[in-house]
Amino acid sequence: MRPITKFALGLIAVIGILQSLAVAAVIWPTTPIKVWVLPIWPWLRITLLVGTAIVLAVFVVMLGVAIFRRSKRQDLTLEANQGSVVLSKQALEHKLVKTIANEHPVKDVAANISLYRKNTATKVVVDAYSLKSLDLAEEGKRIEDTAQTVLTNLLGVPVKRVVVHLHTNDRAVPGAV
Repeated sequence: MRPITKFALGLIAVIGILQSLAVAAVIWPTTPIKVWVLPIWPWLRITLLVGTAIVLAVFVVMLGVAIFRRSKRQDLTLEANQGSVVLSKQALEHKLVKTIANEHPVKDVAANISLYRKNTATKVVVDAYSLKSLDLAEEGKRIEDTAQTVLTNLLGVPVKRVVVHLHTNDRAVPGAV
């Protein structure tokens, strides 16, 4: 579905504004407006009905799009010359999390994958807790390399940016001194 162009959006806005002004002119109890409206009432009445039908149709379509459109947050769409492929964002993130958890000494791994515009590259943010307290920078680099390799193989587009938040597993024990 193509996005609404600026011209179409402007045209809808102008029709809505003109219709609102015409309805206000008919309903507002001022003599100068009534004198101006009475000679053109048959034409104005048809115009108001057509304008109302257009505005109603536009808003029904907008409501339908809002209700039935799939959430982009759950899917990643890769577009190419041959068509587009919709991939489950949750499935890709799950695969990446499982691979990182299996290959590295970390736990509580979370990942957030997003595509840059035009599907030219991906970005991923990985959050994890290290089971080792030493060499966090080196472990973070290895996790970055793993994430880059897995996503490049799964999506077929380069990974432009990998951000790894690696935390130590030093959690304070309640009541400890």
